[in-house]
Amino acid sequence: MSRKTGKEGTVDLDRVIDETPVAARSVRFAAQFEEVNDDVIALVEGCSDLNWRRVCPSERWTLGVVAHHVASALPAFHGFVEKVAIGDPQTPRISLDVVHVNNERHARKYADVGKAEVLDLLNIHGSRMVRLLRDLNEEQLEQTTSAFGGQERSLAQFIEMVVIGHPRMHLSSMREALDDESGIKR
Repeated sequence: MSRKTGKEGTVDLDRVIDETPVAARSVRFAAQFEEVNDDVIALVEGCSDLNWRRVCPSERWTLGVVAHHVASALPAFHGFVEKVAIGDPQTPRISLDVVHVNNERHARKYADVGKAEVLDLLNIHGSRMVRLLRDLNEEQLEQTTSAFGGQERSLAQFIEMVVIGHPRMHLSSMREALDDESGIKR
């Protein structure tokens, strides 16, 4: 913990950094992620068995597989955020081609996944992610990585684009599948 002694006494610099308006980004990121995760949970909970098997237009996977994909990515994203936050140079560098191959393998493996399993994953890993995001300080948010596609990004950018953007993108596709197939707006 950093300390600075001055005319007013001892100041806990780590606490000051955490209380700056810029560090409030972590709280905002946590809230944004929690909102989209809650929206995915609500959509899954409200799915009939028929809707669970609807094909999502963007992914061409069933809604159940897409929801499981979103939920099962959370532990990997959590670990990645932790590593980048501490400045670990060993963050994995994965090409998008490898990501796509792994995603297709996942879709085949979990073709018959059930709602209960998906809900468990979303609740457990979603809560862990919210806690992690909420606790990041400004210095951690500015750590950089080039893990995806080789382009250098800050942890804050990764959180916005991947941790929040990934479930948001898939949620949009799941809603589209429900809208297209049933006329019900979600």
